Amino acid sequence: MLALPSYAMEENTGCINCHINPTGGVMRNDYGSNVYSFDELSIRKWIKKDDKKIDGFINDNIQIGGELRIQSYDGQENKSIFPMQIDIYSNIMFNNDVSLFVKYGAELEVYFLLDDLYKDWIKIGKTIPNYGLKLDDHTSFVRGGNSSRSYIYSGLVDEGLIFDYAKDYKDPVLIEIGTKINKKISLTSSISTGILNDNKENITLTANYKNKTSFGSILFGTSFMQEGNLKMTGIFGGASNENLTFSYEIDKVNNWILNYESLASFFEVMYKPIQGVHLIAKYDYFDKNYDLLDGSVDRYSIGVNIFPFNFLEVKLQLRKYNLHSIDFDANTEYLVQLHTWF
Repeated sequence: MLALPSYAMEENTGCINCHINPTGGVMRNDYGSNVYSFDELSIRKWIKKDDKKIDGFINDNIQIGGELRIQSYDGQENKSIFPMQIDIYSNIMFNNDVSLFVKYGAELEVYFLLDDLYKDWIKIGKTIPNYGLKLDDHTSFVRGGNSSRSYIYSGLVDEGLIFDYAKDYKDPVLIEIGTKINKKISLTSSISTGILNDNKENITLTANYKNKTSFGSILFGTSFMQEGNLKMTGIFGGASNENLTFSYEIDKVNNWILNYESLASFFEVMYKPIQGVHLIAKYDYFDKNYDLLDGSVDRYSIGVNIFPFNFLEVKLQLRKYNLHSIDFDANTEYLVQLHTWF
């Protein structure tokens, strides 16, 4: 899976602070595994001073890791338990500036990272372009949405954007350049093979601004992607003040579903009553044809994420759908997910 940008907003830092990937997600570095997971993420009173920390380093140059998610689903007259993610990671550091990352899973990800090039870095390999909030929930409509396509017109069209790991999505072969203009502004640009069509060229650009104010931490960003006739633009960001964090993303895409202009959005509020317990409220919206009033779907979600230990997350979530101008009885969904990593 990917990342949780709300954590970066809460800490007023970049994703690279906890992850190998400068744009966030997947394998954690030593700080993410042994500092943030212990001191900021898990339930503090359950942390023992003599807890052994596992960073995955075989030696000074080779690190391994992994991630597992198992989910129980009950809804729409279906019940199932299935693995959502089984990934193994490796990172080989040839020196302080050059490394090779490989993810072994449902989709192979591999790239060379050239870091500390003045204020820039270069990524070359097979990996996802840096677009929008790289959420860990692939069912969010700003990512891949419902791969079952079960809510709009009996499954004839997509219910989300192009990042559908459960169906057609494939990581393209990419060259990406990232730069920090200053401590507040950063940019990434990439050119790659097509996500939807290998014969097409994909261009993706993202800029974001983060700052610490008297109110708290703020983030604002914008992304653009073009691949053949497909054009996608979006804004994203959020704000965090002590134990309360708000994040959002809104995207418009042309020629994703037929020749329509589609709209997808995501809004989330996260509140931490105590360290290690996150109360979540989310709203997702998708409209396949923005020019028509019917055919859209929204989803309301509430839940709690519990981190009892530095290597375990338990998610409990309730989701309810609302379909506009469509005769479909969408039942409430109940999700339980176990997530572990090292």
